[in-house]
Amino acid sequence: MELQFFPILENSRIDSVAMSILDRLRFIDWAKNPKPVIELLEKERRERFVLEPAKVLVDIDSFRNKDDIRFREFVDAMLIASSQLGVAKFKRVAMRQWFAIEIEGLSEQSIFRKLRDRLMRTDVLNSVLGENPDDLALVFELDQRPMWFRRRFEIGAMNKSEWRSRIPYSELVIEKKSEFEQSKWTDGLLEALPSDFLYVDVDTIWLERPPGKKALPQLESIEDFFQKVEEMNLRFARESLDLIRK
Repeated sequence: MELQFFPILENSRIDSVAMSILDRLRFIDWAKNPKPVIELLEKERRERFVLEPAKVLVDIDSFRNKDDIRFREFVDAMLIASSQLGVAKFKRVAMRQWFAIEIEGLSEQSIFRKLRDRLMRTDVLNSVLGENPDDLALVFELDQRPMWFRRRFEIGAMNKSEWRSRIPYSELVIEKKSEFEQSKWTDGLLEALPSDFLYVDVDTIWLERPPGKKALPQLESIEDFFQKVEEMNLRFARESLDLIRK
């Protein structure tokens, strides 16, 4: 989850707000670099709260943290931190989720072939890409104006070794990509991933509404946005799984 705003130039205020959020979210570890960027860390639960001069970011392992109360705590903390920094308007409100979905009995190549057969069987695509591509990831974008969303979807087949090259990691926690497997931040993550899986990446931005335009009633707040997007992303991931299973 991400909130972007015009830069806050008072570094001391950023430090003060970060320490108040540290207590509020019951974090133990924190790190700072010269930019300045402050990261609050809970490595056991793989939770990360990042405070920058122009951004508040939350990074959590939602399948390890299946707790709606904790989810709301993070959203509240983002809004409280923004308010304490004196933010009057957000430039960007966004949420991105990644899914690794195991399909029992199917290898990466089997998942790839099913995706190709379900979604690529058109003469135009075949003429451009060829009949037998070695790999396939489908990316598409759409605007959903009643909710004022812009959404980017990516779906493909993946194996465990490819995961770290696709998912952003914290430079403060992992100094080099080669340290990925040894980092406490990712401890147990690769082991928990299936060997081969369906990869789903959904990135959603809440668009600024033109004057006089209203969002749907259930989307009048940032809290509503994050909650609704998570529900929609889970539904898309389930529907993607159903597509492959057919």
